[in-house]
Amino acid sequence: MKNFTIHLVILIFLFVSKVFSQETFESKAKKIANKIEKVTKEEKETLKQEVEAVNVQLSEGKITQEQADKRKKELAEARAVIIEEKVTLAQNELNDLVQQKVDGKLKEQDSIKKSKIVIYWDKNDWNHNKCKDSLRGEKEPLRNLFLHWV
Repeated sequence: MKNFTIHLVILIFLFVSKVFSQETFESKAKKIANKIEKVTKEEKETLKQEVEAVNVQLSEGKITQEQADKRKKELAEARAVIIEEKVTLAQNELNDLVQQKVDGKLKEQDSIKKSKIVIYWDKNDWNHNKCKDSLRGEKEPLRNLFLHWV
């Protein structure tokens, strides 16, 4: 029964988080910013690995210093183009998001009713923190665990 109660509470939390979670303008913009940062980091890391491979070839004597410098410059330019293309796509997403905000298609964060769940583990906590229900008066806990929506 205890495991059932724990699983039920977890299920309720997952359900509630899905129902009440609505992405706001700020959260969507932050996701796009994170995407841009991730793309930049990944491409720089790839460039770093490619440059390291060129340095290995240089140290093994397979290519000259002049060839290595030329190859590094080509790699850097190619990665810069890739970064620019991917960032442009993300910027277009951001522009669309801003346009949706301007057009009023996105809900304001303030208009979303904020809720909280209070969990009472034992009767002492419940008696200490009485909660009034506007229709039925004071509520009594169910067994040792009770969820209360405020």
